[in-house]
Amino acid sequence: MSKTSVLSGDAHWLPVRSRRTHAAHELTTCRVVYWPAENEYVDLGECDRCGHQIAIDRSGRTTFLVCDATAEPPVVELKKKVSKKVEAANTPIRGIMTPNVECVKPDLPIVDVLALFIDQNVSGVPVLNDKGCPRGVVSKSDVIWALGDAIKREGGELVVPLNQGVPVEATGELGPALGRLTAGDVMTPVVFALPETASIARAAAIMTFEGVHRVPVVSPLNEVVGLVSTLDITRWVAANSGYILPSDSDWT
Repeated sequence: MSKTSVLSGDAHWLPVRSRRTHAAHELTTCRVVYWPAENEYVDLGECDRCGHQIAIDRSGRTTFLVCDATAEPPVVELKKKVSKKVEAANTPIRGIMTPNVECVKPDLPIVDVLALFIDQNVSGVPVLNDKGCPRGVVSKSDVIWALGDAIKREGGELVVPLNQGVPVEATGELGPALGRLTAGDVMTPVVFALPETASIARAAAIMTFEGVHRVPVVSPLNEVVGLVSTLDITRWVAANSGYILPSDSDWT
C-alpha cells in the first residue's frame, strides 16, 4: 500500500469502487480499491489482509480506504464552492462519477428491473456479462418502449396497475408481456464506456453525440467500476460556477 494515491500527510486515502449486480436468482457485490496515480484496481479483500488499513471512511459520496496513518482527506466535494474554475477538458470523470453502481444481468426480469429503479431512485443501470464487463445499458425509456411494443403485439393496451410506482401484479394483457421480458431483451446493446481518467468534456461529447444519458466507467480489464451521467456533469458545471449544491445525503 505504498503507492502514490490521494495523500494527506502520511495517509493514503484510496477511493473504493462498489458494484452490485442483480441477476434472476442472485445478488453479487464486488468492491475494489483504486490507486488514481497508477490507474490500478485491487480487490478490497486484499487490502483488508495487507495489515496497513486504518479505517473505512463512508462520510462522503465516495467511500475511502485509509491506510498507513490517520488524517483528514483533502477531498473537494461538489457541494463546496470552488475558488477557481477548472476546465472540463482537464478534469477526469473520477471526481464526479457515481462510484457505487447498481448493475443487472441480462436474465433479470423486467419487473425486478423496474423495482430496482424505484428502490434505488435511478433511471438506468449497466447490464453486465459474467465477467463484470458491460454488455449494454437498460433505462426506464427502454423498459417503457419494450412493454408498449410487447402489449401492442398482443392486441392489448399499456395499462399498468401501480402501488407507489411499483406494478402490484401482472394481470390481463400485461401479464404475458411482463413475464417474458428480461433486461437483456430491452437493453440498449451498444455500450460507450470510458476509463475514469477520461475527461468530463469527453464524457459530455460522447453523451451528446450518441444521445445517451449515462456512460459506464470501466477499469483497464473492462470491468464496471462506476457510472457517469448527465446529472453528474450538470452538478460539476454548477459547482465549478460557484453554486452551492445539496449535501451528499440529498444526492439520491
